[in-house]
Amino acid sequence: MSGRNRFPAKQLQRKFADRAASVRPLLKERCRILEVGCAEGEFGALIKGLGDVEYVGLEISRDADLAATRLDRVLRQPALEYTGSGFDLLLSFHVLEHIADIGAEARNWGRLLTPSGTMVIEVPNESGHPLRDWDTHPEHLHFFTAASLSALLERAELAVETLSSGHYESPIYTDSLRVTARHALSEQEKTERLLSRFQEAIDGPFIVYGIGGDFMNCVLPILDRLRVVALVDSAPNRVGEQVTAKHAIQAHDPGRFAGLPILIASLRFKDEISQRLRITATSPVKLIGLDDIYGME
Repeated sequence: MSGRNRFPAKQLQRKFADRAASVRPLLKERCRILEVGCAEGEFGALIKGLGDVEYVGLEISRDADLAATRLDRVLRQPALEYTGSGFDLLLSFHVLEHIADIGAEARNWGRLLTPSGTMVIEVPNESGHPLRDWDTHPEHLHFFTAASLSALLERAELAVETLSSGHYESPIYTDSLRVTARHALSEQEKTERLLSRFQEAIDGPFIVYGIGGDFMNCVLPILDRLRVVALVDSAPNRVGEQVTAKHAIQAHDPGRFAGLPILIASLRFKDEISQRLRITATSPVKLIGLDDIYGME
């Protein structure tokens, strides 16, 4: 087949402008991009005009001939047969619904990405139109909902970062789902990244003030890997309470803890605790909140 983007210019401009709005923020210097199902390469040419990118298209229809004149390179075999990798960005617009084994395809797309790479996938939202419960397009093998698309990517060890609907493909397919996804982090990778955030915010030994629910949820599970020298709470009846084999709750002693940073492990009472600690401090004190760590971009 050929000429799959043979639509009026106004329709193409609307579709490409919407797609570019999602892709543009993901571009970085010397970005390597693979578009699976690049058609005639018109969208790729648009993206190439936005920055310093290497744009590779994958197209198995006769549209590959025209795409080859617009893009840096065009692959003419199915993605499952391509052995390359190392792409910073993988784009796929209205391709996945055409693939028989979508699980294998999604896993393979993940293989083609760099460890920090991003994937942008768009498919029809159910039938692709809010007033139609059917889609008899002979090449469409699958229906997708937000839940089923997310589950598919999760099984492929990909983590959905954003998911939106209502994206325009054509007058017939006015409602599409679009997701951005990355490689899912393992439990160990998540923990290591969280520990790095603590270290970045608090370089050295510190004390923890406020041993309540936020502490139990956000600090206690990794307490043995943090450089915590004391757990402190303002409630007199909690002093001496054993939290771990190594740590019991202590009363705050500004003189004894002078010079040590303090992690305030309470989101609700952070401002109140901060004010109290600054009043009682015998020397300047560095105060850090859980929001400063967990809220890091």
